Amino acid sequence: MKQGLSLLLFVSILTLPVVAIADDACSQAYYDAETDTNAMLWLGAGFFLGCLGWGIAHAIVPSPPTVSLVGRSPEYISAYSRCYKRKAKNIQTNKAFWGCVGATIFWGVIGGSWSIASGII
Repeated sequence: MKQGLSLLLFVSILTLPVVAIADDACSQAYYDAETDTNAMLWLGAGFFLGCLGWGIAHAIVPSPPTVSLVGRSPEYISAYSRCYKRKAKNIQTNKAFWGCVGATIFWGVIGGSWSIASGII
């Protein structure tokens, strides 16, 4: 029992810095992804290209900026890159989706207005 507890404590102490590095890297990556990702571009892609824009947003995997990774440990780089890609892709696919939804609503309203107007004339 004591050996198992000692081993668990030893492993916990060894992995604590890795978890702390990953948390710090992910926090910074999420912030950088939010500031770097052009939300209006992806919203426009979804609006003007429809589902194709959403598909493009889903297919493109963003790359993290290399400036943020200079002089960092391999563990930090790995965690940062993984978190940055996940967050940036999430932002771009969500914005493209809402652009697509907005276009559908817009053209539905405009199309409905035109059909009503043409029936009056």
